[in-house]
Amino acid sequence: MDTFFSIASAFISAFCNIALLLLLVRAIFSWFPGQGGAFADFINAVTEPLLYPVRKVFDLFDLRFNLPLDISFTVTCLLLIMIRMLLSS
Repeated sequence: MDTFFSIASAFISAFCNIALLLLLVRAIFSWFPGQGGAFADFINAVTEPLLYPVRKVFDLFDLRFNLPLDISFTVTCLLLIMIRMLLSS
């Protein structure tokens, strides 16, 4: 049973690392609109399911901030980092 949890923990931690890397690539592409072509579209399609639930929570509680920074992006990154930290301890 302990082996199962260590494998599951490693899998989830790897998922968090990959998701954070893809979110970083998305952030870099957002600085250069219109660049990246199909690769940027792929990154957006892969990362949007991670960002969408956080955006829905902000909409649910009417927490819309008129900032140039996407708060849902930051919150999603922080959640992924927290999950990874909880699994490593």
